[in-house]
Amino acid sequence: MSIPTSAEPASDLFASALHYLNAGQAALAEAPLRRLLQWQPQHVEALHLLGVCLHQLGRHGEAEAAFGSVLKAAPGHAAAWANLGNALRAQERIAESLAAFERACACNPALEAVQRLRALALIELQRPVEALAVLDALFSRGAGSAPAHTLRGYALQQLERHEEALEAYSLAIGAEPSDLGAAMNRAALLRHLGRMAEARTAFSAALALDPGNVDAYAGRASAAAAAGAHGEALADLLRALALAPQRSDLRLAAAASLIELRQPAAALEQLEPCLRLESGLDQARFLQGTALLQLERHGAALDALEDYVRLRPQDARAWNQIGLARKGLDQLEEALQALEEAVRLDPQFDMALANLGNTLYRLGRPLAAQTAYEQALRIRPGNEFTRWNLALCRLQLGDWPGAWPDYEARWAQTHLALFAPRPFFARPRWRGDAGPRGQALFLHAEQGLGDTLQFCRYAVDLAMRGARVVMEVPPPLRRLLERSLGETMTIIARGEPIPPFDAHSPLMSLPGAFRTTLASVPAPVPYLQPSAAHRRAWAERLGVPDRPRIGLAWSSGRSDPRRDLPLAVLAPLADGPWDLLALQPEVRDGDRGALALFKRLRCFGNELADFEDTAALVSLCDLVISVDTAVAHLAGALGAPVWILLPTAADWRWLTDRCDSPWYPTARLFRQSRRGQWNDVVEAVKRELHESPEAPLSRLRARGRG
Repeated sequence: MSIPTSAEPASDLFASALHYLNAGQAALAEAPLRRLLQWQPQHVEALHLLGVCLHQLGRHGEAEAAFGSVLKAAPGHAAAWANLGNALRAQERIAESLAAFERACACNPALEAVQRLRALALIELQRPVEALAVLDALFSRGAGSAPAHTLRGYALQQLERHEEALEAYSLAIGAEPSDLGAAMNRAALLRHLGRMAEARTAFSAALALDPGNVDAYAGRASAAAAAGAHGEALADLLRALALAPQRSDLRLAAAASLIELRQPAAALEQLEPCLRLESGLDQARFLQGTALLQLERHGAALDALEDYVRLRPQDARAWNQIGLARKGLDQLEEALQALEEAVRLDPQFDMALANLGNTLYRLGRPLAAQTAYEQALRIRPGNEFTRWNLALCRLQLGDWPGAWPDYEARWAQTHLALFAPRPFFARPRWRGDAGPRGQALFLHAEQGLGDTLQFCRYAVDLAMRGARVVMEVPPPLRRLLERSLGETMTIIARGEPIPPFDAHSPLMSLPGAFRTTLASVPAPVPYLQPSAAHRRAWAERLGVPDRPRIGLAWSSGRSDPRRDLPLAVLAPLADGPWDLLALQPEVRDGDRGALALFKRLRCFGNELADFEDTAALVSLCDLVISVDTAVAHLAGALGAPVWILLPTAADWRWLTDRCDSPWYPTARLFRQSRRGQWNDVVEAVKRELHESPEAPLSRLRARGRG
């Protein structure tokens, strides 16, 4: 570069550089400054302006050298000290930048902008008390501005003086309503304090200042999600993603909201780009596992979650999800280990404790499950799902007085098909605190057919006590119950018009209303009876027996793999000296191949039109053998001998470690000794059929029919 001539005076070069800098064209400003400094190497203002130019171009080390040259020549140059501080701060040398800002202030204490930079450096160095002293000195001489109020808010936040910090941000906004930084800081602090409604309003105010502010959308979404408003959170996150589609943090947050909204497939779509990145992969794998868990793709969920815990082994949430995935795969012992690890990592993790209780219950360990549920409820007393599960444990353990109040928590489980919300009843619930005599009571069935058959005994009791009972039942039970109980009460099918009533009760709330204990179960049987006409018709169809008849029910209407068993498992009973009658209308596709093993099993299909037909058929059997399904309850209510085959973790009504039932005096219980293994149960039944004095062969011989 040539040395300037007299035709190109230094003043013109300086003016040209200054013009470019003011126009934001630092790259064009460098050349005239270099030409000038070739001619006048000690031109202090040109050196200073060159340092500013280099700083703006991001060449902070060169800028530092330029400012150093200025300060050698002019140690009292306040602006050079301030700009040196900026160059050092850009290189993350905060302590050195603070020293430069302090030299600048010593040269000219009236520079408010530099005092603010000094305070900012003190805040970045975690020295908020000193920063406040600097800012308060500004305010004391009337030099404080909106940015100073914002900095004061930062410092007060570091000192956890949150209300004062909020006031400082509000003062900044009052002084300068367009101060986006103060608006964002105030909103973020409100969110940090858990004041989510105020935070959402504050982020909305920030968006009014800058409608395209991605962080404001993300902040408002975060506050909405924390308040449980996941739909609003998702809407804001999708707006933010439209503005910044490359932001993986927004995709992760959107996926989390979609999971909360039970939209796992959409969550997986959001996660797909994140799973291709190294950054944030761990969180993406966690959310992927959670979404797959919602889709009941338990194996794939387990793979994703185990990948995640290899990266984050201390995350209790992930161990909880692994427990749920293993439970879904019926790997209960492994699920138990994962859930125990979740609780070890976070003893206050109430959902992990509740899931631990669920797994222990499934393993047939109700006492240990009860302990886990009680711990979970101490942490979150309002969890109705856990309260209901605790009630089931207590019922199974025989603590019925302690269980009935919590059993009412089942009505909070509206996500379960068993507990579809009932229509609103304007009349009060009958809870047993007033005598029923003279009252019109509306009783409505719930859950399964077997539950209605079991608990309709309480309707009989209420009618005997003088109540005018209307009982609503599932349509398949209407004919049997109307003929059996119709003289004492009105029976209607679900969906029919409901007559006027004084009070109502769900059918399964009546044991609690009656304060039922193990010693006070109303169990006089039979309380149902088959139609004489149906019985005669089925007797004619079956013909005169020359062998004992055993009725079989091996699967339930709802297909429960824990309670049902494959027909082939009953093959050891196929060739005995008895006839077998199928008491269920449906033979599932998976069982059809096993029918060839049963030469003397008669199936009736759709001829069992409803439970009136089934009751007649049961009455013609010498014995009923049934899994835990409606047929078992029907046989018990008819007073027929019934042997009930139960899994390790049986329903609460069968209690624990008993072979009899307080609900049905004619019932005998056969329980699995190993989870999922029915062979030993069937062998025990076969042995008893041949050896027990109560078995059909013995009774047949006693009646002289053999």
